[in-house]
Amino acid sequence: MALVCVMASAGFALTILIFYPGYLTRDATFVRSYIQTWHLGDWQSPLMTIVWWLIDPISPGTGSMFLLVAALYWLGFAIAALAVARLSAGLAIAIVLLALAPPAFMSLAMIWRDILFGAAWLLAAAIIYFATDRSRLHWAVRGLALALIGFGILLRPNAIVAAPVLIAYGVWPARFVWKRVALLFIPALLAGYGLVQIVYYGILNVHRENPLHSLLVFDLGAITYFTRENQFPVSWSEDGYEDALLITQCYDPARWDTYWTRSPCTFVMVRLESKMTSSSAHRGSPDRGFELSPRIRSPISATALAFSGHFLPERTPRSNLRGCTWSTGCRLPEIDISWAW
Repeated sequence: MALVCVMASAGFALTILIFYPGYLTRDATFVRSYIQTWHLGDWQSPLMTIVWWLIDPISPGTGSMFLLVAALYWLGFAIAALAVARLSAGLAIAIVLLALAPPAFMSLAMIWRDILFGAAWLLAAAIIYFATDRSRLHWAVRGLALALIGFGILLRPNAIVAAPVLIAYGVWPARFVWKRVALLFIPALLAGYGLVQIVYYGILNVHRENPLHSLLVFDLGAITYFTRENQFPVSWSEDGYEDALLITQCYDPARWDTYWTRSPCTFVMVRLESKMTSSSAHRGSPDRGFELSPRIRSPISATALAFSGHFLPERTPRSNLRGCTWSTGCRLPEIDISWAW
């Protein structure tokens, strides 16, 4: 067991030596900026903002979050290895060495909520496994593990779909059965959803920024590009310059945020948000939200076939997508998509 602790400590030190202070991803840049402005919105994780604010004095900047993620990661592997050491010392050593596998180890360099989320759930699973045969620690440690699972849900709310499996493991660690997971799935899913609603909007009073609507704007941009006709519920510059940008430059299938942050196409969200009626609308960056009116929602279904060019850019001739309009939708020739199956 002492060897496992030494190896995990050495791995933690190696992580710091190679990666410190970490690489600040674009999403984390917004989270970091919210510490100064104390903006809590549901586009990025407000919990990560609060945690970063609390630990920032340890190593101001990216260093504090990097150290937290690295500590959770190596602690998770160390606890799992200690649990396995009861059965096989060699297997315990192998588990610690597994932490150096490039796909996981290299990810520690990135300051990103998904990495923090993964490290937290890794630690939760390791704690449950470690305490399974220790009755004295079982209930207290189980509560800590469930708290880490809740922490992960608040970091990444769409994780509520996966959380029931880990929760079931926490409740029945020695008798994990898929039938129990099935019975627990809906209640756990509802509990996770309720946790987000209570903590985000009840306790923290987080701003609702409607992040899913960014996908609708991206889709409208794609339909505009392939149909060569404006599908947005607003008009653009009278000289046609902005329309030309929409059908030639703005759409990028690899970058959904073109209409927010990429010049010269930021005019799209500036114009759309000026039309929004919600008092929660914010301007300018992909971390800000907006409320879509019924009019902006309606064309998605009306031009769904035109949107197929968004997924089949090399299979669908662009000329086949013309004739689609905001009000009438599309009439397209039959397209052979048997290859996709």
